[in-house]
Amino acid sequence: MRLMPAFAFVFLLLSAQAFAAGDSGDAPLRSFCMRLLNISASAPANETNATIFAPPNITTRSAEYYDAVNGLALANLSIQRMADASLPVLRAFDTYVAAVQWLEGQSAIEEIGGTPDYAFVTDSVEQINRLSQSSFALQDEFDVLSLRLQNATEGANLTAATATRDAALAEFRDGRLEEAQILIDQSYSEISSAESDAIQSRTLVESTRKNVESFVRDNWKTFAAAFAAAAILAFIFQKRIRRFIVSSKINSLMHEKEVLQGMLRTLQRDYFERGSVNEMSYHVKTKKFGDLIRNINRQLPLLKEELKRI
Repeated sequence: MRLMPAFAFVFLLLSAQAFAAGDSGDAPLRSFCMRLLNISASAPANETNATIFAPPNITTRSAEYYDAVNGLALANLSIQRMADASLPVLRAFDTYVAAVQWLEGQSAIEEIGGTPDYAFVTDSVEQINRLSQSSFALQDEFDVLSLRLQNATEGANLTAATATRDAALAEFRDGRLEEAQILIDQSYSEISSAESDAIQSRTLVESTRKNVESFVRDNWKTFAAAFAAAAILAFIFQKRIRRFIVSSKINSLMHEKEVLQGMLRTLQRDYFERGSVNEMSYHVKTKKFGDLIRNINRQLPLLKEELKRI
């Protein structure tokens, strides 16, 4: 748009409705544009109407004007398709409204003989088309990503990949398509990494199992000979082994008895000589030590008798 004094531009905007009304019996341009959008200014962004109204028959407008109007009609259809598919449309809707406002201003300039610039409308239409294509493509990518997660390698830890997928979905619903695409790619990377770790783990376990099986298979004769030798030695020296085990038990009980008797003497000294132990504690501990010593005294004769029989 060519530069012009501010007052002239304001005058053009204020007079645009009158010029449009005089040129055509149809609704003014703003009414047409909002009808083209098929939603009121206060309606939610995802509510649209399938009816598309024809542009007003204003023959004095330029071909660029009609190209811009037709482009907005196509953009409107794109927004409707996005809304019907439950895709986020707020970003595209804001772009559309800005383009409608620009179209109205440039139309007013053209109406009074000025030189309009509809490039912003054209760029906005292209941006809406790109948003529509990207939104549908991302929706398909989410479906593919979900299948990828379901069919991932068994045993793979997909916690991080699933969390990243959910974060990408949140970004997508908020209309941040670029961030959603980055997170989708990151989720694929995390799936691949989790599968690689799972395969490596499985390979390591399988390799270890095969190595053990191979080692046993190659040395089974040695193992059999060692086991037979151990069995023969155990049979030959079984009495000595049994005597050793019983003697060890006796020695262990004797040592435990000496320790308990020493603790009992210390307790008696603390109670009678030093007075550092109260009467209740003395009687409780004395009874406990006595029970343990009596239990040992019952076991020692039995073990000594078993030692004699071997």
